[in-house]
Amino acid sequence: MKNIVIKDKTAYVDSFAMEVYLPADYSDKAYRGLNYYEVAGTEVRYFGVGNMRFFDSEKEMTNPESKTTYTLGLPVIITSIPTEIDVRDVIFVKGGRSRKCIVLTFYKDDIFIKNLDVIQSNNNVMIMLSRIEGGKLDHVLPDEAAQILQDCQVMNKLKLNIPSEEEEMMIAERYRMAGSMKRARMGNPETIDDVVSLNMRQEGMEASTYQAFSNEDINTSLISSVNRKNSGIVDEPTAIERIVRGMDITPLVEERDKRKYNTPLKDPSTEK
Repeated sequence: MKNIVIKDKTAYVDSFAMEVYLPADYSDKAYRGLNYYEVAGTEVRYFGVGNMRFFDSEKEMTNPESKTTYTLGLPVIITSIPTEIDVRDVIFVKGGRSRKCIVLTFYKDDIFIKNLDVIQSNNNVMIMLSRIEGGKLDHVLPDEAAQILQDCQVMNKLKLNIPSEEEEMMIAERYRMAGSMKRARMGNPETIDDVVSLNMRQEGMEASTYQAFSNEDINTSLISSVNRKNSGIVDEPTAIERIVRGMDITPLVEERDKRKYNTPLKDPSTEK
């Protein structure tokens, strides 16, 4: 990245300024004693999945929505030495939703990553899975979330042994179009504010009767299932349901390929 320079396994900021945005709930989250975010003197240790912006001048910092927001996708605990730390509401794109974030502000030559030889840990993978299952990744696009999960396994030398297609479909089921329950993969989101991420429990209640029966919160899910039936809603198998029940997932794989590689779907009538 042109705005970051690496010297002796340390990453420095190479622009006038950089802001890193971490979800505000990082401050009170931990996994088996490993804090998602903590401050020790001038150093900040945090789980490196968030967002960031680069600025070329002080004037640009007064109008941050005019700058592109990038995804920070380093699913490990990293150590930074920012100049300023703040908690405030942040808008990633002009006209977008407001998010409460921990804001780390760096200036030129500040240390973004103190040591690139980060500690590998199974805990990092569990934190990433927890964010996905809890619907805490609406600041990251679905395709990016799938890639970060795969990177997380590589970086921490832990393989979940889940085929990449199933990982991608599992994550795709979490995302809906903002303001509706329409799956994001059925639409064409262009920005991070076009989609929201669901808690896995909520997705089970909204998706289908089968999902409701297999959900952890069985009582609430059964009530939800009955309400859907009484409302005349016809269930359609979700990606996860197709996998669990051994159903054909070929249409979903073809749909994924079309979205990812922009290739046309096959016409069954032309198959020999």
